[in-house]
Amino acid sequence: MGVLGQLLYIHRSNLEEVDRYFDLSLLREPGIDGISGSLAPNTLVNANTGGHSITADTRFKIYNFSSVFAPLMFGYADTPDSTAFSAAISINPGESVEKTAAELGYNTTNHYLNILNKTAMPADWKIVFL
Repeated sequence: MGVLGQLLYIHRSNLEEVDRYFDLSLLREPGIDGISGSLAPNTLVNANTGGHSITADTRFKIYNFSSVFAPLMFGYADTPDSTAFSAAISINPGESVEKTAAELGYNTTNHYLNILNKTAMPADWKIVFL
């Protein structure tokens, strides 16, 4: 076991102690800033991206963590409760994709990122800002 591994083991209950020796922020996955949620069957949710300045070039990694067959639709619309996506993608359970906001239909009138579950099964999702 390396020095970092030993420190992590010794200070596993207080990782701030390890920060005194190593900058752990350098080891964290980039783009961990994101939003996530659960979506009930046959429902739509608006992915509130509050605090993030979205442009057409904003890149996302989008995950569908569902363990059952519940493909999810992701796309921008003109209202937070609209299923009339200007462009949308479908992501199957266990899959992820990287897209820009423009590829999801973002433009000056469509600035609500909505997620649609058209199945009878609940689904879990996550959107990471890259």
